[in-house]
Amino acid sequence: MLLGAAARLGGFIAGGSVFACLSGLVLGAVLHEGVRRGLAIGFYLTGSAVAAFGFLLGSRPPVRSRSTDGGGLLPFGALGGLISPGSVRWASPGEHKEAINLPAVLVVVGIALILIGVFVDSRHVHH
Repeated sequence: MLLGAAARLGGFIAGGSVFACLSGLVLGAVLHEGVRRGLAIGFYLTGSAVAAFGFLLGSRPPVRSRSTDGGGLLPFGALGGLISPGSVRWASPGEHKEAINLPAVLVVVGIALILIGVFVDSRHVHH
């Protein structure tokens, strides 16, 4: 079970790393930075965005929309609860578990990407 979880976490980090590398290479070219610096910027930005998204997901209240269309893109509680297509209900135990686990995974992946960026960054190389 732990081996499977570690493999999935590694897959998330690998997927985030691919995105960070591609976006970092593009940003490095646009900003006229070196390859290592561009990669580091990509890892910093991607890691920060993933971790911030994890923090935002973790701050959702324990209520959900009763709408039958799956709740849409923004669940109740987004933007302070200003967007609600109808009545609300308490989250199910499965939703509670997901509301804890998904943000935790996203924060860990985000921090891992930031640490990879620190390792790759050419400004942290001692000459």
